[in-house]
Amino acid sequence: MSQQAVVDRHMIVPLTDEELKNSRRLALEADLSMKEWLRVSVLEKLSRTNTEPA
Repeated sequence: MSQQAVVDRHMIVPLTDEELKNSRRLALEADLSMKEWLRVSVLEKLSRTNTEPA
């Protein structure tokens, strides 16, 4: 890896409007899929608990 490829994480790179839109959309999609995953896993736990014999 060349020295130029290393980017200082404190370096702020201004994003274009298009990049901003894309990153917002990706963040929203990630948030939605995380919520969906949580919802599904909670429902699975609930259905498992409900079907287990007392």
